Amino acid sequence: MTDLTSLTLAQARDALRARDFSATELTNEHLGGIEGARALNAFVLETPERAREAARAADARLAKGEGGPLAGLPLAVKDLFCTAGLRTTACSPMLEKFVPAYES
Repeated sequence: MTDLTSLTLAQARDALRARDFSATELTNEHLGGIEGARALNAFVLETPERAREAARAADARLAKGEGGPLAGLPLAVKDLFCTAGLRTTACSPMLEKFVPAYES
């Protein structure tokens, strides 16, 4: 199998729709990549269980032939965009405990 983390978004999207692999498999590969590169300190907050839950939901939608063009594709959100219920700091000590109740 191809290294799933090296696929472009278009390649991953097409392969998901062709059922070459699942959104859960794709997400797990990317989470493994994040774990393997943790020394780079690229992520302020990791939410692997939330990612896996979203992947399972995407797999269910894709199995029904539903879902938009980005369904099942893993996505990282920069820490300056508010995500409801998740600590969002913009890497600022002043915001270290900020948990927005809304989405940017």
